[in-house]
Amino acid sequence: MTRSFTHQLCSGADVTVVYEFVDEDEDVGLNAEFEIEVFQDGLEVTNDISAKDTTQIESEVAYRWRKHCEDERKQNDYDRWESHSE
Repeated sequence: MTRSFTHQLCSGADVTVVYEFVDEDEDVGLNAEFEIEVFQDGLEVTNDISAKDTTQIESEVAYRWRKHCEDERKQNDYDRWESHSE
């Protein structure tokens, strides 16, 4: 699953962050491993951004992934409840 969002770098520039879930990976401090690419004006700048920006982007990706999983879990619970109440 590939998702994206706009992020403002410390420099004030807006970039597009594209991330894709790759695998479960507890070694990276997240419950999941992602491929993350950062684009500015159509050019990939993933390796050209600061460490602070990289950390902020990784934190945002982790937050969005947790939220996605939580929303999916809630929807599944609701669907199960719906199917049992029929």
